Amino acid sequence: MGNYYELPSPQELRYRDVLGAISALGSEAKELADELDMVVWQVVNRAVDAAVAEHDRQLFASITGGHPSERSGPR
Repeated sequence: MGNYYELPSPQELRYRDVLGAISALGSEAKELADELDMVVWQVVNRAVDAAVAEHDRQLFASITGGHPSERSGPR
């Protein structure tokens, strides 16, 4: 059995199937599917970055004894 994190999720497999079906409609559809794929991954990466930043902020607040709500935003 392979590494769990290296295997695509069922959602990713369905997503890839949808992109493949769109791409099969023609060259213009393939270009649009490629653009869609790029945008979706940018959104996913931003969401992951935001989640990691929030986790780090909460971790820092717990280490310094502050509450996360007290430390929201720059001062």
